[in-house]
Amino acid sequence: MKRTQPKGATDPGWESISWEEAMATLASQLEKFKKENGAESVSFSVTFES
Repeated sequence: MKRTQPKGATDPGWESISWEEAMATLASQLEKFKKENGAESVSFSVTFES
């Protein structure tokens, strides 16, 4: 799902998007963060529940 309205709007205006579009959007944002702040500005974490 993709938000079409600004965060905090009464109706966020969600719309369905493909996995390909979602991954392309994510990759684009990560590349932007890397260029603006360096690769170290992004962190990933995985937790496991036992």
